[in-house]
Amino acid sequence: MMKARQRYEAKTRVVTFRVHQEVYNELEKVKAGGQLSYSDLVKLGAGIAQEEIKAKLAEISGLKAEISGLEEELAQLRSSVKREQLRLSESLNEERNRRLKELATEMEAFKLFDRGWRVETISYKLGIPQTMAHHYFEEWAKERKDKEAVERDLLKRCLKKHIDRLVEERLWGGVFGRLSKEELEAAQKHIDECWRLLAAPEQMCQEDKEFLITKYSRILEPAPRRNRF
Repeated sequence: MMKARQRYEAKTRVVTFRVHQEVYNELEKVKAGGQLSYSDLVKLGAGIAQEEIKAKLAEISGLKAEISGLEEELAQLRSSVKREQLRLSESLNEERNRRLKELATEMEAFKLFDRGWRVETISYKLGIPQTMAHHYFEEWAKERKDKEAVERDLLKRCLKKHIDRLVEERLWGGVFGRLSKEELEAAQKHIDECWRLLAAPEQMCQEDKEFLITKYSRILEPAPRRNRF
């Protein structure tokens, strides 16, 4: 250790000098700002090792530029995260409001079903599709454990499909002359009878009920499913 110290002292010299306080303060600012040593400042002032010191200053300047670029990217990233959080918050609020509106409509439909209103009337009253009104009716019946109400509603929907088919057949039969006058009158009486039974489906015989459900239940438009939280 002593020999290493001696070799170091033999190769180096100590330079000491005094300056005014103002000069010292300025040297400290330059030293701190450029990350230079007093030795670098002496060399720079004496014109010694200028290329080495300039390279060091250029490296420091490049690091500062790189840091500045990273800070700018960080600011952009923070801004992007803030915008995404705002968008997510707005989406959650929209979904919450939509869900609350849907629940309010469902509650109103339940109240009307309790009063004995029909599905078609509630659909018109609340301004919702009949498929949605039927879905609410099924949910209401489950809540009230009214299996007969669900079956009665299914039967009415099947009967309505049957009436639509009879009306279409009568229409085309009259247009193309496939049906005689007597056949058209009979078809209309059958349609009128079906409309009467639509208001009182319990008056249908069991055979007719089974026929309608078997023929039309599979082609009825299914009620939409709701997402539950």
